[in-house]
Parts: sequence; structure tokens; C-alpha cells
Amino acid sequence: MMTLHLTRFLKFHSRLLIFLELLKIELELFPDTDSRYKFYDYYVSVDSYDGIELKPGAGEVLEKLIKNNRVILVTSGCHYENSLAMGRQFGDKWRFLLNKLPFFPPQNIIFANQKDLIKGDIIIEDRVENMKGEYEKKILFTAFHNKNITDEELSEKNIIRVDDWHQLYKALN
Repeated sequence: MMTLHLTRFLKFHSRLLIFLELLKIELELFPDTDSRYKFYDYYVSVDSYDGIELKPGAGEVLEKLIKNNRVILVTSGCHYENSLAMGRQFGDKWRFLLNKLPFFPPQNIIFANQKDLIKGDIIIEDRVENMKGEYEKKILFTAFHNKNITDEELSEKNIIRVDDWHQLYKALN
């Protein structure tokens, strides 16, 4: 039995990314603190997971993986700019995970921004900088923010790139 360390495994539709892009635009257009806080207050007041679906194959592959492996989901769940909003953000993500992955053991979900605190045999991540530590296998999920990382760079770090959940499943078997 292997221990899989899944981090940021849910690749959402563009809605969450749109919020983040809008935040960047807001910070560039309105660098003053008041504008920034107004936008951020709005952002944390809505459920950013509402209407979001799993990527195709995610539920199916995860369900297969947990049958024969110990799968730990390590995910960040909030932005730390406003500590009062953190509880809401954790709650939104928690409800999303329980709703979309009803078969996944809730006791195997860990919220942590410092993902290197959790060790496993395999790490599946969309950020190379989160792949610190020794793992038997490192798998990078392609995302908008890592498309420019070359195969040569990944090879130097012993990282395999996958584009979807079916490729992930093949890489693990």
C-alpha cells in the first residue's frame, strides 16, 4: 500500500481563477488600501466554490485510488490577508469537498498551506515549489501557472507532468 499526498488536486473551472485575476487587476488599478479592502471584502463574502465542478475524471480516479491506497488530500483553503474570513473560506471548501467527493474519507483531508509538513510516497501538485522533500514519485498537474516550465526543468527535478486525471491514473500504475 502506498501513501499518496494529493495537494491542490481539484482543478476548477475558471470561476475561481477569474476571482484571483480580478484581485490582481483590482490591486493594479486601485493600489490604495481602501479599494483593495473593498474588493477583498466582496471576494471573501461569496462562496467561491458555488457552481464549481470537478475536472472530468477526478472523482472516478480518486475513488479507484482510495480502494487500494491511503490517499491524503492536503489543500490550502484560504487567503491569510483577512484572518476573520478564514473560517468562512475553510467552511466553503470543506462543504465543497464533502459534497463533490462523498466517498472520500473526511479524516484524510488536511488544510495546510505548508504542504511539505505532510509526507507521503507520492506527491501530486500543480506547483513545483510545493514539491519539497523526498518522494518516490512527483507528479505535476498542468495548470495555467506552470505551462511555461519545460520538460527539461521537470526532468532535472524528477517530476512527471500530467494533463488530466486519466493520465494521472496511468502514471500511478
